[in-house]
Amino acid sequence: MKVVYITNARLPTEKAHGIQIIRMCEAFSKLGFDVSIIHPWRYQSDQNHRINIKDFYNLKEQVSISRIPFFDIYLIRKFLPSFLFRIISFKFAIFWGIISLIIAKIKKPNICIMRDNTPFSYWFFQKLGMKTILEFHDLPPKLSLKVFKSAINIHSSIFAVTKSLARDLEKALGLPHEMVNVLHDGVDLETFKLNIKDYERLGVTYCGSLLPDKGIDTLLQASQILSHLRFTIIGGHPSEIDFYKKKWGEFNLENVNFWGFKNPKLIPKYLIMSDLLILPSSAKTKKSYLYTSAMKLFEYLGAGKAIIASDIPSITEVLKHCETAYLVKPDDHKELAKAIEKVLKDNALKILLESNAKKLSMKYSWIERAKEMLEKSNISY
Repeated sequence: MKVVYITNARLPTEKAHGIQIIRMCEAFSKLGFDVSIIHPWRYQSDQNHRINIKDFYNLKEQVSISRIPFFDIYLIRKFLPSFLFRIISFKFAIFWGIISLIIAKIKKPNICIMRDNTPFSYWFFQKLGMKTILEFHDLPPKLSLKVFKSAINIHSSIFAVTKSLARDLEKALGLPHEMVNVLHDGVDLETFKLNIKDYERLGVTYCGSLLPDKGIDTLLQASQILSHLRFTIIGGHPSEIDFYKKKWGEFNLENVNFWGFKNPKLIPKYLIMSDLLILPSSAKTKKSYLYTSAMKLFEYLGAGKAIIASDIPSITEVLKHCETAYLVKPDDHKELAKAIEKVLKDNALKILLESNAKKLSMKYSWIERAKEMLEKSNISY
């Protein structure tokens, strides 16, 4: 059977959605499917991303990748008024929907898969009766919701990465209760089968995006209460790192190491080299509070290290306090600092959290995620 994954994303990318797309395709390949990815050309400003997709993501399974020549409208974004850019972006989205359909039809797939940022691709595929699986990682803008709503029918296979997102999608799209299946993100467990000896300890580690809702401010404030501990922050653009250093210039931040973006294939090693893994997600945005199924959460589990995370619904769907993680009040640096000290000092608790995290990770492999997606879509494999 043939699977075609349609995306309009820039690949490779430093963002988590690139890893998610590649790992899902890899999982389908492991299950015996003939897998293809169709994506448009995008300008890569970072020299580190101007490499082969398979090398960047350490993709070992047989996956065909079709990069389609396509004008990158983000190259002209800064030269246009926002309203004009939205109009042009809208037209290009329709055009990509048509182009992706034509390329996919040539491949004659049994199943097509796409995410919530390709509404017009989904519309065209649905109208032509192609078996299409759609997964949501956020609540789309109103226009996209209208496009999806006009294409979705009672037989559609729809997934969301959190329960709250699934229920809100059903309301927004006028769908029956529990029509949207909940399917959290996953982790590549094979990448954590490493034998690292005599490694340098990174201390308390955060790995991921440095966007405002990720809780970096809270983490940096906590680090200054715990000035005797080493903190490592992996991820982010140089401009984002400079922003935080200037913002917290009142602190010396001598115990905080900003590593910037690192290739995804190196992340498992760095997580294993850490004493504690921190997920300080903010509760100040609805997306973070209810919708985000953080990829790093599952990578943290795969590393088998003790996790300290924010006590918010998007996280507590997966983690339980004092069982698989130590949960703390979000956006509270003092509580975060207390939690870090407690887990580091309570060796029995730390060992329990590490053991349970590793056990829980088995439930969230990409293979298991792909199987569940197929089963809930009534597709035999």
